[in-house]
Amino acid sequence: MKTTKKITIYTVIISLVLTCLIGLTGCNSAEKYTLSFETFGGSKIENKTGTVIPFKPIPFKEGFYFEDWYYKPDFSGQAVTFPLTLDKDITIYAKFNEGLFGYNENEDNTITITSIYRCPLNINIVFPSKIDEKIVSNINIKEIANNLDYVKSISFEKDINIISLPIMFANLETIDLSNLSSLNNIN
Repeated sequence: MKTTKKITIYTVIISLVLTCLIGLTGCNSAEKYTLSFETFGGSKIENKTGTVIPFKPIPFKEGFYFEDWYYKPDFSGQAVTFPLTLDKDITIYAKFNEGLFGYNENEDNTITITSIYRCPLNINIVFPSKIDEKIVSNINIKEIANNLDYVKSISFEKDINIISLPIMFANLETIDLSNLSSLNNIN
């Protein structure tokens, strides 16, 4: 009788352990969701599957530079931040900007140029006085100059106002300041 009770107790314990393990396995298996990418004619980005997407994929589009990913196709709202935790299947949308210059918008509704894109070798750069109908007030070349050693000359569109223009190009041959309306700081 003792053997039967022991077998019954062991059977019950083993059944309970197995039930708990099966239950816990079901609870711990994380669902995987799909993140899709719409690049509007840019390079194709393969869908990502999982619950956390750790890195921001960077698409390419000829003649444009990539700004960021957005949750809405009209790019309203905040940009997507990575790592991205998924709790459902979603599509995010790539915003590209046309042009040679990357920039930040300032609090006073002006532009600071922060990047130069699509530069062929030995380029002569002409900085614009406006981008997207906003006045360029600053050019932060110090941050971008290390990658632009091939720039040969710099000039400006008419009537541009520059707050600061640090010049740090290794191969710069000429700089034409004749079109500037004002220049507060050059170093």
